[in-house]
Amino acid sequence: MKRLLLLRHAKSDWSNIELTDFQRPLNARGRKDAPEMGRRISKTEFRPEIILVSAAARTIETISLFRSTANWENIDLIEKDWLYLASQEEYIKYIEKMHDEVTHLCICGHNPTITNVLNYFTGESITNVPTCGIAVIEFDNDSWKEIGFDDGRLIYYDFPKNTQYL
Repeated sequence: MKRLLLLRHAKSDWSNIELTDFQRPLNARGRKDAPEMGRRISKTEFRPEIILVSAAARTIETISLFRSTANWENIDLIEKDWLYLASQEEYIKYIEKMHDEVTHLCICGHNPTITNVLNYFTGESITNVPTCGIAVIEFDNDSWKEIGFDDGRLIYYDFPKNTQYL
């Protein structure tokens, strides 16, 4: 069995027009939401062995705040520049090449790709994973190479304004 946790970065700050999109940090709401979502995930059994994160400022800040309250500080964190503008196909190709010793993988990235990958693997029709939204997909497969379209089940879905988990 494999599990993929997708985390969209928290709300970013657009106030400084001199910053590039890649450089934008989180805004006040994003800095509040990321640790809250970490607290929520800490109450579950979901704990990845590896975290892949886009190298953009807002994803790095999101995962840093998230990890501290999720108790994930000791999990390997790998920054990937290509995740910043990666397509659904690039995510899928990378996931398929993941070592099979890894059973639970987390990717912290950007929309629309986070939403597209979620829908691809689960057959869901979610239109938009909100900022700082979390989706956990479970696959019955023993190898990442074997997963594909509609092979997964969405077993956990949460986002900051979701009152179900409050």
